[in-house]
Amino acid sequence: MLIPKRPGELNDEEEEFKPDNLFRRLPEDMTQIYNLMNASQSCFLLLHIKTYLMKLFRLTNAKVHAYSASEAAKVYEKPIIRQNIPIFGPDLTLQALHPDVIKQRNTVEGNFNLCQRINYFRTMFYSLDIHDNAEDDDDADFKTDCGAYDLGFC
Repeated sequence: MLIPKRPGELNDEEEEFKPDNLFRRLPEDMTQIYNLMNASQSCFLLLHIKTYLMKLFRLTNAKVHAYSASEAAKVYEKPIIRQNIPIFGPDLTLQALHPDVIKQRNTVEGNFNLCQRINYFRTMFYSLDIHDNAEDDDDADFKTDCGAYDLGFC
């Protein structure tokens, strides 16, 4: 959907997905990209809920995968303690579907905001791998940062 890169242009994937570089490769007709981003909002919301709950109860993916609703409560399991974190607020996800934001499409500012959301979604999605690769549930450094861009998700 993006305009193809020219030979010798940005071989580093991290650089390629920076908002400035994405913006340079946007096509004239943005309909498909906006449709894709609208469809991804449900996935974005689920990722945000998962991240929030994992931070709230200080869970890791290993603990979540080990849980089975059909098993009886295990006496040796430690109880989870609710952390003191800000209230859940998926503002950016809801804002992306707001009529005023939709009106802003196909403007320079609207297209750049779209590039920032694409970059943030990618960063948030890849941050899930960080949680998956934690070696020890109790000793792992529980990282709650979703990325370099503070767009109101984490």
